[in-house]
Amino acid sequence: MKKLPILFIAILITINGFSFQTSETAPSLTYSSEIEKDAFEQYFSTGTPDYFKLFYSIEEGLSPALFKDALANFNSGIAGMNLEKVLSKKPASKINYIYPKVHKKFFDKYEAVNYFSQIFQDGRYNCVSATAMYGIVFEQLGIPYVIKELPTHVFIVAYPEAENILVESTDAQNGVVDFPISFKKNYVEGLRSQKRVGDAEMNSTSVEALFDKYYFSEVDISLKQLIGIQYMNDAIYHIQNKDMFKAFHQAEKAMVFYQDAKIVNMVLIVGLELMNTMDYDSPEKFEILKKLIQLPIDDLSDGLIIVEWGRIVDDLLTKRNRVDEADKMFNELLPLVVNEEIKDEMWYQYYWERGRLLYNSGEFESSIGYFGKALEQFPDHIDIQNAIMDAIQNSLNYEDDPEKRLSKMHRYQEDYSYLKEHKVYQSALANEMLQTALILSYKERIAEANKTLIEFEQLVGESNALNVNSRLLGETYSSLVTYYFRKGNKSKAREFVNRGLKISPSNYELIQRKRMLN
Repeated sequence: MKKLPILFIAILITINGFSFQTSETAPSLTYSSEIEKDAFEQYFSTGTPDYFKLFYSIEEGLSPALFKDALANFNSGIAGMNLEKVLSKKPASKINYIYPKVHKKFFDKYEAVNYFSQIFQDGRYNCVSATAMYGIVFEQLGIPYVIKELPTHVFIVAYPEAENILVESTDAQNGVVDFPISFKKNYVEGLRSQKRVGDAEMNSTSVEALFDKYYFSEVDISLKQLIGIQYMNDAIYHIQNKDMFKAFHQAEKAMVFYQDAKIVNMVLIVGLELMNTMDYDSPEKFEILKKLIQLPIDDLSDGLIIVEWGRIVDDLLTKRNRVDEADKMFNELLPLVVNEEIKDEMWYQYYWERGRLLYNSGEFESSIGYFGKALEQFPDHIDIQNAIMDAIQNSLNYEDDPEKRLSKMHRYQEDYSYLKEHKVYQSALANEMLQTALILSYKERIAEANKTLIEFEQLVGESNALNVNSRLLGETYSSLVTYYFRKGNKSKAREFVNRGLKISPSNYELIQRKRMLN
């Protein structure tokens, strides 16, 4: 199976503004526990994060009972601090009092790969989980703070507008998980493809240094954004363990809380790698595609849709004729596309291919409607126009009743107005009128035959360039001449001779009829 090159799409991305604030805009996520699902749903419905629950629920398989015990443990630790004494202190003294109390109560052993919930299991922590703990405590006590993010570390600063008191919770070298070198290389190559890094800098600077320089922001982050970092770290754990599905799910959740280029970039890279391992027999591939094209990345979706929609059409429709699946994907994907040109191209590809498959299967009548849908977006497209013409012609070949054929031809030109200006179609319509009038005259339905000939004469009179079958014209008008001659109405017979000769002056059969009548 041909893979989609990751660097086909810009890896360096520009983030558009977005947020998930209500249940109507909540993304479709995969949760690892009921606690986690409840924490997210509460956030989506209220817009206010329950920090403790959100940090706690990142680890898989946690039960409500464990969460309840952990929350009780946390609350007892806060309650045991003599809050009245704490709040009366000056900022520096306040932090110097709180810091060891929290550390002694909750932290026991540093561990690089760590979850917030493990603090309450056996005291294991790292810089992210410890910083989260201090952040939640400061939230409870109303202490102002910011969180600083560095390439391999996060830490908290209390009273950032005045004292700038650093709260260093762990070893600064090991608090944040390292990214795999393959991820770093992909990212840096993306920078070069976007000309954000020149050849000189690439040749003089290591991949690690370039990654750190461009990947990590230098801005302060919030406690909510730290939730995103915790989920990003967990995604990296899963990447290291080769579990790309879990990595993708966690990266998606990270993006909910931290709408940062590096996290969106992770969703993109992991999503593309997953898609490269699947074909569209797997429903997961299409679900990932829908998510990736909605990422807030300038110009990403256009290229991705062009490549993947072409693949869907080629694989599911052209090669395997799996119409129901392709139809479902088309109807789900099209509303997600913002670029109108891309949307039109998708529309054309889908309906053209549906029509072509039906045509090649001999289902000409059904193919016309699909070709017609393709024509809606490209009304001057010659290939589509000709395909409709061919399908109509083949469809009419299976209709023995000339009246029904003529009725269909009138309907088709009302449905597809270009046919009214199409010389070949109008010529075919004119000849069908003659054939119908001839059959009606044989059945002695003379009034209807005459009405059809009047329509024919109006059509031909409006366009003298039509290719009318001279033999059929002579036969049709002669049939009516004969009818009236036999009735003894030579005047009416001459009328039909003259009407026919007006359209076809050199028509041999009508000339002979005129001589006979004279």
